[in-house]
Amino acid sequence: MEYYENEEFSKLDISGSEYSDIRFVDCEFTDCSFSELKLKNVSFSGCGFARCHASSLEFKDSSFNDTRLFSCTIYGINWGELMSAGAFSEPISEMSRCRIRGGIFEKMSMRKFVFKSNSLLECLFSECDLRESDFSECSLDRTDFLKCDLRKADFRGASGYAPDIFSCKMKGAAFSSPEALSLLRALEIKID
Repeated sequence: MEYYENEEFSKLDISGSEYSDIRFVDCEFTDCSFSELKLKNVSFSGCGFARCHASSLEFKDSSFNDTRLFSCTIYGINWGELMSAGAFSEPISEMSRCRIRGGIFEKMSMRKFVFKSNSLLECLFSECDLRESDFSECSLDRTDFLKCDLRKADFRGASGYAPDIFSCKMKGAAFSSPEALSLLRALEIKID
């Protein structure tokens, strides 16, 4: 197995490539492109990604642990599938000014996570612990929350969110008007 620790990778374009049996620890990736990449038995632990683009990725027996994302554009990743077996931390530990489209966050513990000011478009959060998380100022167009714990989560200034008010725990969550009226759609009532 190849092993890289404390390495810096800049302006890599490894789109359409296949890699296997590699471990990256505390590495930094800047201005890199990872489209149509296939990874088998590849792990990233404590790595940072800045201004990177990733789409149409295929993972097999691969994991992300304690990853930091800054100004990245990422399409169609099921983050729940990238959790390390037996790991105590989640795939993502920090996210800032990112655009995530079609992401799936399933059965993840992201309590007190700061999503603030990111764009999470057409994403799905299912059975996640998001208590006290900060979604303020996020663009959440067509993003759904199903069976999530959103108690004391902050959605003030966010737009486009669609938590299932029947399956999510929402006590103490904060919302801004008039966007908060979107929560009533599920009740199929009319508001003038």
